[in-house]
Amino acid sequence: MRELKRVSRYQIFEVPLNYKFSIEKQLELELSVGHINIYSPALFRFLLRTEGFEIIKELCTVQTLRYYKDEEKVFGVRMKQKAANRAKWFLRYVLCLPIIRYLTDGMGYTAITVLTR
Repeated sequence: MRELKRVSRYQIFEVPLNYKFSIEKQLELELSVGHINIYSPALFRFLLRTEGFEIIKELCTVQTLRYYKDEEKVFGVRMKQKAANRAKWFLRYVLCLPIIRYLTDGMGYTAITVLTR
């Protein structure tokens, strides 16, 4: 990160947001896909600021239903109940997520992209 700051005027960082209350239950899964750090929006902002970056703009995003379809192809995971999974996605990300985001610092988002200088 320091080298990026040294050689460029602006930087774009994007990390998955996988800090959840149940993270210990999913620790093996997170490690298996290469996630070695766990971030929430606040933790990632803190990291950037402690390294001397000025945050210009940030965008938190949510995995789309398309992601789950692609995940099935990539990881070979078979979705046994496709309709149930779509309903679960809809409930989680369309109905419940705005409430979760309001009550917590961005929990429920799946990634954060930050423009810094």
